[in-house]
Amino acid sequence: FRSLAAGRNAIWSASVDSRNEVVVAGTSDGAIGVWSMRAQRWDGRLSAGSGRVWSVSVGGGFVGTACSDRTIRLRSRTDGNEVVLSDGERAWAVEVSASGAYVAGSTIRGKISVWDTSTASRLWTNDFHAGRVRSIAISGDDRYVLTGAGDGVVRLWDLISGEVVHTSDGIGGWVRSVALSRD
Repeated sequence: FRSLAAGRNAIWSASVDSRNEVVVAGTSDGAIGVWSMRAQRWDGRLSAGSGRVWSVSVGGGFVGTACSDRTIRLRSRTDGNEVVLSDGERAWAVEVSASGAYVAGSTIRGKISVWDTSTASRLWTNDFHAGRVRSIAISGDDRYVLTGAGDGVVRLWDLISGEVVHTSDGIGGWVRSVALSRD
């Protein structure tokens, strides 16, 4: 196990790509650190906007961020091009699918959105959660989105249609993190 330092700034979120080649870390000063697992060194530092990086995700050649400047951003790891996907609500969590085909983001008001990365177009938006959506995950086969929120509810969504597939009530307290197995 190795400890990764990002300078003097707090790391709010970190993500490992599905091939275990890259680690990205979002910091309190609005930067993204990129760590190469192969080279065992920091490969660079990217700007993520003008505020804290609340959540960061890496997948399929993209880095996604949810920042305190009310943005959800998607950046290509190959050419550095960046697209702002959010609509001005305070962003909280982000997840890029392992394939890089989709990105899902959430807000503190309980809104979830999914975008197609090839066109940067929004596929759907839902606001079924009564509290801040603190965590979001996409299944390895790009079929489902899993969300956990401050209302104590975990929901499984169909990634393409946005329909709720399953709801787990009564977990109790805030759901701070969710994850889906890659297989």
